[in-house]
Parts: sequence; structure tokens; C-alpha cells
Amino acid sequence: MEDNKVDSKKKRLNIVSAIIYIPMFLGMIQFFFDENYRNDGLGWLLLLTFWVIRNIDQAIRDWWDKKQKSVLFDLLLAAVVLVFLIIRGMEYFSS
Repeated sequence: MEDNKVDSKKKRLNIVSAIIYIPMFLGMIQFFFDENYRNDGLGWLLLLTFWVIRNIDQAIRDWWDKKQKSVLFDLLLAAVVLVFLIIRGMEYFSS
């Protein structure tokens, strides 16, 4: 019975992840390859945001699988990228 709950949670997480990942990835591609070169910065911000969300998602999956070291690594990497995202975002929107 407990395995069914975990499987149900994992299925929901897969669906929600796909719903979040696909538009972000498509937006990133759109900003990278449009004619306005100024949108490349926004594309990079979307890429960093994608990476942060992906690391948090992977940390949740590793936590369910009881991989504590991997959870810590994913959260540390997400924190580092989040700091970089905030710095780049401030630079992009201040100019």
C-alpha cells in the first residue's frame, strides 16, 4: 500500500516536471534563436532557472530514494546557481 502512494507521488512529480520543463525549454530556445540579440541574456536567465528547478526536482527524487549525499549535492548546486541567477538577473534588468 505504501509503495502505491510513493508511485503515485512520483507519477505526479513527473507530470508536473514535464509541464514546467517544456515551456521553459521552448522559451529558452525562442530567446536564443530570435533575431534580437538582446534577448540572449533572457535566454540565459531561463536556462539558469531551468537548471535550478531541475536540481531541486532531482533532490526530491533522491530524497525519496534515500540518497542523502546526492540530495545535499543537488541542493548545494541549486543554491550556487540560484545566487548566480540572482546576480545575472540584477545585471540584466538594471541595464
